[in-house]
Amino acid sequence: MLSDLEAVKEAHVVQVLRITDPGTGHHVLFIVVDDSQSVGPVHSVVQKRLKKILRFREKLETSIITAEHELIDSIREAGAVVGWRD
Repeated sequence: MLSDLEAVKEAHVVQVLRITDPGTGHHVLFIVVDDSQSVGPVHSVVQKRLKKILRFREKLETSIITAEHELIDSIREAGAVVGWRD
């Protein structure tokens, strides 16, 4: 789903929990791109592709970020790596 997008460098799936209610966890697909100019175009493509593959009522939150994001180290440590490009 992401391999043909040259701007995408890595992707991680992280379970995010609300501190006040740990039973409300959901998964977020963090997609790391080259630069901030790639965020919009990659987001559009990913949303279109997810619409085609997710079933009705299935939802996967996505967040397109750069490698300079303040939480990137935590995301890398906590997430399941689903893709990486050198």
